Amino acid sequence: MRINFNQLLVSKDKKFAYHFIPRVACSTLKYHLHQFVEGTTLVAKEEVDVPNSPLHASVSKVSKPSSEIHNYEDYFKFLVVRNPYDRVISSYFEYVVPRSGRQFNSFVKDLDSIIEWHPQLDHFMPISDMCAPLGTYNKVYKVENDALKRIQEDLNVSFEEGVKFSSSKNNYYDLSEEDLDYFCSVIDRLYAEDLKVFDYTVEDSQYLKTFNYRRDT
Repeated sequence: MRINFNQLLVSKDKKFAYHFIPRVACSTLKYHLHQFVEGTTLVAKEEVDVPNSPLHASVSKVSKPSSEIHNYEDYFKFLVVRNPYDRVISSYFEYVVPRSGRQFNSFVKDLDSIIEWHPQLDHFMPISDMCAPLGTYNKVYKVENDALKRIQEDLNVSFEEGVKFSSSKNNYYDLSEEDLDYFCSVIDRLYAEDLKVFDYTVEDSQYLKTFNYRRDT
């Protein structure tokens, strides 16, 4: 863990410690799980997928430093990860497009220029820079592999059916093959550890499949 954020959501009642990561279904999981966490204010689903959602304020006031995960030996500790190609594209459409309207190529150039990750870049930062050693967690879920269903089973809880959040879906537009070639080369370099540790490839990317992108071999 290179940077220690307050990304730990702990339930004494259900005995879980959820290490949440931005752009990895965390709004959806915060919504479903915050009812089990002491000290939160319950937020209606209509208030989640909106700017400045009160859900994040409710969770922030009880979130603990990620480094404290070692303190919860008898808790079910879990992390959810995501293909970095998808996570970064999702972050672009979620945060960059509505705020500045910057073109994708310009965004990727800035990403390519990063030498050191800063806390303000948590929505783009590699998961491997934010998480504890993987052996710390009882389970690491891939969001693509039916993670929500598996988490419900492992925690013995039920989530409200059909409730998932993704405001970035409203900002999509087509990306050129040239821009995606450049983007993939940057992801290969900056997120090499995530790709290796969590076993992801460019062929796994759901977003790139949506854009009908296929890297030349």
